[in-house]
Amino acid sequence: MPVKRLLLFLLGTLSLLLGLIGMLFPVLPTTPFLLMSAACYLKSSRKMYAWLMKNRFTGPLIYEYSVTRAVPLATKRSAIAIVWLGIGLSMALVHSLPVRVLLPVIALGVTWHISSLKTLRPEDIPAARQQYRQFAAEL
Repeated sequence: MPVKRLLLFLLGTLSLLLGLIGMLFPVLPTTPFLLMSAACYLKSSRKMYAWLMKNRFTGPLIYEYSVTRAVPLATKRSAIAIVWLGIGLSMALVHSLPVRVLLPVIALGVTWHISSLKTLRPEDIPAARQQYRQFAAEL
């Protein structure tokens, strides 16, 4: 494997790990890391790109966002709920006053960012999912 492809593969894997961690912990953004993984794998490993795009958790998210530049309302709501749940748990476990003050500020910023993303209209979701299924079948 040429050096450039190897570096892209490693960067794709690192960004995939960060994206997966972001699914569990609201401090890290998920979508940008998954988009970076897809771009890196597209140029370095067709097999990993196909795996990422066919994966039931990552594939639809990457495809729908990259095609529509929008996020379903249900995804926004669950992301915001997870952010506040994680921040609330963190505030309960942290005893440092400056950190306890900073955490809600971070949560507000993340909430604002998620809310500011374009919303995929409910009537557009079935068509986007169908396009994704066709796309994934062709990989």
